[in-house]
Amino acid sequence: MRIPIWRAGHSKYTLLGLTLLFVSQQGLLAQLQPTALEVVDSNNIVVGTVLDFRAPNAVTVPLLIDGHLTILLFGPAGVSSLEGSGGGTGGVFFASADCTGQGFAWSGGPQEFFEPQSVAGPNRTFYAGPRSTTIPPAFSFNSHLGTNCTVISGTLQNALPVFPVRNLTPPWQPPFRLQAAPEASPVPAVSSAGLLVLLAALAGGGVLVLRSRTGA
Repeated sequence: MRIPIWRAGHSKYTLLGLTLLFVSQQGLLAQLQPTALEVVDSNNIVVGTVLDFRAPNAVTVPLLIDGHLTILLFGPAGVSSLEGSGGGTGGVFFASADCTGQGFAWSGGPQEFFEPQSVAGPNRTFYAGPRSTTIPPAFSFNSHLGTNCTVISGTLQNALPVFPVRNLTPPWQPPFRLQAAPEASPVPAVSSAGLLVLLAALAGGGVLVLRSRTGA
């Protein structure tokens, strides 16, 4: 049975329209993919996967540093601790006036997930110490180590001893940036030229099929 010419032509243009719609949708879907983010330093060393955003220029990254579980705060310019890991004062405090001797950091005591820890010093040294089963006492300090040592006196509540574990700069070198994690990389999308070639091939095949049917 022969298909009327007007009907075959109508089917041809319908096929072309559907093909164009299908190919364009596939191109869009190939470029819109969910992804995990990771922090990378200036030498393209991957620091870790982003846990959450604190601000447009601050993200948190969970890490295991020489057996010490922690969450650190990263910005484009550097890394710091989460204000004593529980909302307290960051940095390391000393009884001396020159940031020498035994250091102390804020701790929430037995209700904290993390041990007392902090990041301080020009090399962004990670400090940590043993946990306490009771609320720690106050500590009278005469110097504070943030990025550098500052001579300042005061009292730190809930203070526990901490010890230097490892310098973070190096091995990491700011500035830091974000990138998509490899395991969630976008599916390679078809280029515009590729879409045109694919569309032409599909359209040509459709026309050949229609001609073979009208000639039957």
